[in-house]
Amino acid sequence: MSESDKYGTPPDIIRRVKQVFGTIDLDPCGIEGHPIDPDTETVYLPQDGLAVDWAERTYCNPPFSNAKPWLVKASVEWRTRRCTNIVLTRAAMNCIYFHEYGLNSWNAMAIPKRRVSFLKDGVIQKGNMYDVVIGYHGLDVAAFMQAFDSLGKVIEL
Repeated sequence: MSESDKYGTPPDIIRRVKQVFGTIDLDPCGIEGHPIDPDTETVYLPQDGLAVDWAERTYCNPPFSNAKPWLVKASVEWRTRRCTNIVLTRAAMNCIYFHEYGLNSWNAMAIPKRRVSFLKDGVIQKGNMYDVVIGYHGLDVAAFMQAFDSLGKVIEL
């Protein structure tokens, strides 16, 4: 895993995810030192969160250097086990996998109007060089849209 992958999710995004889920049951690719919630089961990278069954309400901020298997896993978990999940990922619009397992799989997505600033050693870092999207697999699209609406554009897919 690249050093550039070791950034935690900012509290504002976690707050919005909890607004949709109530509680987050699993973070399959957590970063040591950046737990999203003390009550959330966390698989810390480099352990393999792809090898575990995802919980009913899973939040995933995958390594941007290798997002494809995480988008595939999120899609499969939704289609086969109906595990609701929210994935914060790089907006890889020029990649086939992003279209196949993201845009053509999610029930909704949010496109932030500003670059998201991630956490490093507990401090918000400016200068993220990637555009991101937040994808949603789940039935309560209205809750997702309400939670993420003020962040930017939210689209039902």
